[in-house]
Amino acid sequence: AVIVSFAESGFSIFCSPSTLILPLILVSGVLYSIDTLALPLKVITYLLPLSHGTEAVRGLMSGTLSMMFVFHMIYLLVCATVLFQTAIQRLEKDLTV
Repeated sequence: AVIVSFAESGFSIFCSPSTLILPLILVSGVLYSIDTLALPLKVITYLLPLSHGTEAVRGLMSGTLSMMFVFHMIYLLVCATVLFQTAIQRLEKDLTV
């Protein structure tokens, strides 16, 4: 929804997700461990919601839930809330102008 609120045309709505998804997958720990990344990439990775989602699902699938699972879920909830509110505000602004 946030991407759509920034889009100026239908083509940019189509292209934006594909240009964002690949880098997110490559650094979020989906394909390989975050521990193999260099320190600057680790910092960026831990800010991405996808890395928290990946870790939460790994905990669920392996049956090793810990307090980190709760942290990951809270982080995802906060990110979703902030991004959703941002999208709503931008779309409301565009509709009133």
